[in-house]
Formats: sequence, structure tokens, C-alpha cells
Amino acid sequence: MPEIDGWEFIANLRTSLVYGNIPIIVLSGSDQQQVEDECEKYGITDYLPKPFDPKMLLNKITHVLEGKLAVQ
Repeated sequence: MPEIDGWEFIANLRTSLVYGNIPIIVLSGSDQQQVEDECEKYGITDYLPKPFDPKMLLNKITHVLEGKLAVQ
């Protein structure tokens, strides 16, 4: 993203009344400890390091969606 990075985007998203509570799964190739710290800071639902296994991503998405449906 040319003007803001992903963390700024997430920070802005978290301030939204409409989208502030949506689940977010981060895919990142950056330093794992730094990413985990940022995920905790922004209330990220889950994290996968790059390169990632598409099956693992699908499992994480399914888990998040099942949790959201169970709450409703």
C-alpha cells in the first residue's frame, strides 16, 4: 500500500464503528516476534507466517467463522 502500511490500515479499521470488531488474520513474512507483538496490540484474531500453507489458512478462516456463527 503506497500511503500507509498494513498496521496503520488495521489501526484505522479498529476505530471504525462498523468494521472495528471484524476478525483479522494476518499473513506476514516479517520477524515473527514483531508480528506477534503487533497482532496482540491490534487485537488480531490469528496470524500465519509466510510462506503459508493454504490448507492452514482455510482451517483458520473456518475456525473464525464457526466461532462467529456460534455467538449469533
